[in-house]
Amino acid sequence: MFEYRPKERLPVLLKAYKYLKTHDVGDLVIYGSQSLSLYTGIMLDSKDIDLVGSLTLEQLRGLSIELYGSERFEVRRINNVLIMTTYAKIHDKVIAVEIFSETTLGPVMKFPEYITEVSYKGEKLWVITPEMYIACKLAYKYGLNERDVERVNTAAEYINISRFKILLDNAGVTDLIKRNIEDIIKRNMKIDKRIVYAVTQGMEL
Repeated sequence: MFEYRPKERLPVLLKAYKYLKTHDVGDLVIYGSQSLSLYTGIMLDSKDIDLVGSLTLEQLRGLSIELYGSERFEVRRINNVLIMTTYAKIHDKVIAVEIFSETTLGPVMKFPEYITEVSYKGEKLWVITPEMYIACKLAYKYGLNERDVERVNTAAEYINISRFKILLDNAGVTDLIKRNIEDIIKRNMKIDKRIVYAVTQGMEL
């Protein structure tokens, strides 16, 4: 799948974020690799733009017109998560903007200690912390690929391991994350040892 450079993607992210904030989406938080880029300053490529928030169809329709110039959007539900998708034009290309009703750990506002404000281009933006980024990645029900593990290792350089362990305990997804860690190790992918220890508490895999 085509990936977009930060210089292409971030202006779209800012435009979407500002539109939704000025149209009463009060619980809006930047999710995915964009959150990691904005928190760490490491500019990562990405195939789409991910946000978390509570949108109405009218707000989604307005965002679509703002970004794409016409009504092009879709809504789908996977398990208990509502995913609203619209699109933005980048020159001759199109990038998806996805707004999730909640993270893989549950509602984002359930974890206020793992949401923080950053500044970018003079704008104040709410993002998830690297601890939450890693936990959300590791809680993916369908496992992680090599790129996912690389991103986890990048984020691991910026975490407080005690805060990460507390998040895992509070989120209640430790068993799922342990299975994903086991799968990563069985597939001979390298993952930060501190993450493995925090998840497994030193148990043998």
